[in-house]
Amino acid sequence: MLIFAAIEKVGKKAPDGTLYIGRKALRDALYATKNFKGLTGNLTCNQYGDCADPRIAVYKTSEENIKKLQTPDQPFWKPY
Repeated sequence: MLIFAAIEKVGKKAPDGTLYIGRKALRDALYATKNFKGLTGNLTCNQYGDCADPRIAVYKTSEENIKKLQTPDQPFWKPY
């Protein structure tokens, strides 16, 4: 969705319907992204094009969790 929003911002449509997307314009639009509401939260890109949300983690569930309708409280993996 982040890339789609940037394409909508910088894409140019020719009279014949062809869509042109300038590389630099697309890159600049992505790098300028601030507080984009994404699936994992609000995303902001830095000057290097890193738009990741560091709050992502992976949780391992068990049969016991499922029976009790509970979400595990400790992540199985975090990127940091």
